[in-house]
Amino acid sequence: MQSRLPEYCDLFQLADKSATMSGVWPIAKLPRLLALLSSDVGEAVVEFEFGKSGRTRFLKGTISADVEMECQRCLESATVSLNAEFSLALIEDELNSNKVPEEYDILVTEGRHFLPDVIEDELILVVPLVASHDYECSSYLNQQVVEPVVQQQDEGEKKPNPFAALKDLL
Repeated sequence: MQSRLPEYCDLFQLADKSATMSGVWPIAKLPRLLALLSSDVGEAVVEFEFGKSGRTRFLKGTISADVEMECQRCLESATVSLNAEFSLALIEDELNSNKVPEEYDILVTEGRHFLPDVIEDELILVVPLVASHDYECSSYLNQQVVEPVVQQQDEGEKKPNPFAALKDLL
């Protein structure tokens, strides 16, 4: 079992030390994400890598979680896998944002930061717009019999062209 992550960290200090961190965070403690889910069951599995690239301090990581959402086909609960990969440049104010390489998204922080906000933000970004089961779950859809419609036309019997009368008007 993985350890639980700390709530607050000094991100600049961790980047200066090129630290790594991994652990879990309960989904139930992510209120903005919970508003999109049908259950608070589960944990987010987190791996963070802090470091420096030139003058840029960064936080790279992956977050994965299996969450329960309402299937938009059958309105039952569906398990959805969320997987986020990210690279964040850590800056103190937005005035320095033009100095950040394009490969990074920006995280404005004073250094000491509430770590669950990072986890929650990154998971919200990968939540699907429409959740559904991986299979045809709707009982209505399962009851439908799909039969190909075959139109047979006698070759000798042709339909009249509805635009044929227009050529006489010209």
